[in-house]
Amino acid sequence: SLPPRRTLELGCAVAIASGIGVVFGFNVSIDREAEALARQNDVRFEKYNIIYLLTERLAEMLMERAPKRTEEVVLGRAKLLKVFSSRKDGHLVGGKVLDGKIESAGGGSASGGKGVFILKRLREEVARGKILSIQSAKQTVSSVDAGTEFGAQITSDVEPKEGDVIECITIKET
Repeated sequence: SLPPRRTLELGCAVAIASGIGVVFGFNVSIDREAEALARQNDVRFEKYNIIYLLTERLAEMLMERAPKRTEEVVLGRAKLLKVFSSRKDGHLVGGKVLDGKIESAGGGSASGGKGVFILKRLREEVARGKILSIQSAKQTVSSVDAGTEFGAQITSDVEPKEGDVIECITIKET
């Protein structure tokens, strides 16, 4: 076994190499060499003298660093009845909500968040995009429910066609 001084220096070196930036210690003191090495490399020491506090902190840190899983949840589906215009990746379409709810980004950015959809043709995904705005009954709305006809400004790399289905989705992190 290494002497305590060497163990702290080694722990500091591992924290630097791994990018974690923290060394945990139980019932130890920190010598000047290890403290200087840590300070030079933005590594911090967390010392504990009660073991369950150390294990709680380690569990907390592992949960923070655990990879997040994402799940796509379908909010609603709509059939495209008409494609009014298309320019590059911007399209003006008309449709009817088949089930659930279709919602717009509400002025949000074109990536992530609300208004994300999957464009399906013959039940196969052909593209993904964003619903920038929705109009129903000549009013700008944030969402439309089942049975409602609407017009929408959308972005998609693939030009939509009449009969395509858009599935409005939300991304849920677990």
